[in-house]
Amino acid sequence: MKYKIIDEDAPFRFKKVKKSEDYSEWHTQICNAAGIVDGRYPVSGFRVWMPWGHKMMELIHRRFQDQIEVYGAQRMFYPLIIPYEFAKRNESWWAKFETEGFHACTKSKGRKGFEGVGLIRPTGEPAMYPMFSMWVRSWKDLPVKSFQVCQNYRNESVTRPLMRPREFWWNEYHCAFASRAEVEAETELHLKLVKDLAEWIGVPVITCKKPDWEVFPGGIMSYENYIVMPDGKSIDGSSINNLGQSYSKKFGVKFTDEAGKNDFAWVVCTGFGPRWIAGLLSFYGDDKGLVLTPNIAPLQLIIVPIIKKSSKGELKFARKVLKKLERLGLRVDVDDRDVSVGRKFYDWEIKGVPLRLEIGSKEVAGGLVTVVERDSGKKSKLKFKDLGKVKVLLEGFQFRVYKGAQQKLKSMIVMVDKLGEVMKVVNGGKVAKMYWCESRECYDKVMALGEGEGLDAFGTDPKLAREGECIVCKKKTKTLLFAANTY
Repeated sequence: MKYKIIDEDAPFRFKKVKKSEDYSEWHTQICNAAGIVDGRYPVSGFRVWMPWGHKMMELIHRRFQDQIEVYGAQRMFYPLIIPYEFAKRNESWWAKFETEGFHACTKSKGRKGFEGVGLIRPTGEPAMYPMFSMWVRSWKDLPVKSFQVCQNYRNESVTRPLMRPREFWWNEYHCAFASRAEVEAETELHLKLVKDLAEWIGVPVITCKKPDWEVFPGGIMSYENYIVMPDGKSIDGSSINNLGQSYSKKFGVKFTDEAGKNDFAWVVCTGFGPRWIAGLLSFYGDDKGLVLTPNIAPLQLIIVPIIKKSSKGELKFARKVLKKLERLGLRVDVDDRDVSVGRKFYDWEIKGVPLRLEIGSKEVAGGLVTVVERDSGKKSKLKFKDLGKVKVLLEGFQFRVYKGAQQKLKSMIVMVDKLGEVMKVVNGGKVAKMYWCESRECYDKVMALGEGEGLDAFGTDPKLAREGECIVCKKKTKTLLFAANTY
């Protein structure tokens, strides 16, 4: 794989902000310096996706598509503009996105001013379900399983790369079924698939079932996978929403069942975007730059020939190593740029390539390579005939860093049993966990603790906990509530 660095100056725009001291600023700078995005586009919240970041998103898309195609999903693409007629069909959806969305306008000939055409897609339901209504007539037409990779647009008041941009990549998977039992089973399947995807990427999450009043507009049940950043702030990485029949009724997705009776389809949708990459930055990055897991790294290995004036075939041997590793199916390249070796090391450390293979005159003479691991800096040597062992090193790298991230997340969750302790924990950069009776009244009292401070609270499935007392009313319960500051 030949990789070209387009913006050679990008690493030098990294001002060496310490991740532990100012995570938000470190995050913004490293996204630009590592070549994930270029934030210099002159419209707030809009960024150019650079080859390094673009490849990471492609790997995520491909993995998820491979997962769901096994279950009959078909990739499609829907229009960007949602006519107001469709946008307003579901009142709760429109109430949320009328102001959060961008509006498309046009200027007609002979008329003054601009006319509204529709909403620029903030999420896909109103563009997709009118088409479902045209495709579905009989129970034989179900299920419909439609998947698209697209750009969505939301008018975020505060923007951050990957976490809260105004234009963002979006994977959305929508399925329509003939019965409630089918859609409930599919919802659980989507939950499992997304959790498997998060593990494959290497991002540990807190999986939560949302309270009824927090579900996706018009839905009946939602799951979220929350990512916790090093400063203790959280952000939702993906959503799985059982929409019941509400959207089908609004958009006329109805069918005739086997008994000849008319009914509305049951729908579930799942969506996620670049926040998974934000999660990787969060857990693994350091003051040198990114540390990428091998599954998602655009290059899993970079070969750096150390060429001196008295060269003895370092570049030739490096290309021989490259060919062997490519035959093993690995994503690998040789850095043959006419820059110093120190510069090459610096660039690839910022980009987070898991393994660096160094080849100098001693390596050429011995027919071997020196392997340097990005996370630990540990060095080892491999003979040319044993290069296949780098696969084992990559597998070990993936397992090791993910296990460390899981332990880190666990250490950031603190159990509390008094209301007065919640904000102490949260403002200390941790996530507060507490028992909760599932009532709106007690939920609101927890949320009121962080009024004006960006607090969010999210519930888990009751089966995940033993019995305890609600932190507010002391009623016996098995449900846990998490609370954290949010981005």
